[in-house]
Amino acid sequence: MELLNTIRDWFIEHPAALNIAKYLIWLFFILIVLQFIKRQLRKNVAHTPARYKSQKIIEIAWQAQLRLCRRYQRLMQRGKIRNVVIVAIAREMPHVYTECAQIW
Repeated sequence: MELLNTIRDWFIEHPAALNIAKYLIWLFFILIVLQFIKRQLRKNVAHTPARYKSQKIIEIAWQAQLRLCRRYQRLMQRGKIRNVVIVAIAREMPHVYTECAQIW
């Protein structure tokens, strides 16, 4: 009980820390809720029709395309050799395929 009183007194002396603690608690709560939603969605993916799975794969492919284009541009701007950049991008493609295969 004394520890709780000490913590309460410390928060009274440091109001900014109290606000930070409130935001951290909210952030923690939001992360827990997001994890719960993510688990529920993963459970339900097996029971969804093929149309929705196809849409999810299209979204993954689009995100991968954007990510790989950014990486290509970044590596080219650094002055890397074009063929080396293309090989580096090509090595990441199987990861996209496996991610899509896990959904299907």
